[in-house]
Amino acid sequence: MVYYSRRSWVLGIFLWGIIGFSYYHVGVDRLGLLDFFILSFVSILWFGLRYEIKEGSLLIKIGPFKIYTISIGEIISINRSYNPLSSPAVSLKRIKIDFKKSSVLISPSKERDFIQNLKEINPDIYCGISWKEENESILARFVYSIL
Repeated sequence: MVYYSRRSWVLGIFLWGIIGFSYYHVGVDRLGLLDFFILSFVSILWFGLRYEIKEGSLLIKIGPFKIYTISIGEIISINRSYNPLSSPAVSLKRIKIDFKKSSVLISPSKERDFIQNLKEINPDIYCGISWKEENESILARFVYSIL
């Protein structure tokens, strides 16, 4: 199963806004090779970040590169996080996956299905997320949609 990262408005406006603003002031005719690589990297990060569940492992990939491989049998818990630390996620609404060696913050777009698939492989995973509480008010739903 492949799950792409949720993309937040806040990070999108910030990231693409900085790039657009800087290119506007530099001028498109002055773009060099470094600018091409920066734009390519940001595009691959924004559109190519995905989480794959394959053969008992969780693979975190950016474009063609695999950056994490986590054995699903080693996952201890999954909890909600809004931690803005650098992580393989392009949204601030994240889940923190704790496993035996460390933890990682990710943001799958279909997070319920994602967690259900993980729990089918390892039913001992503790999930501390209550979706009912998150969707109680219109304001909460709006905030979660932009994060």
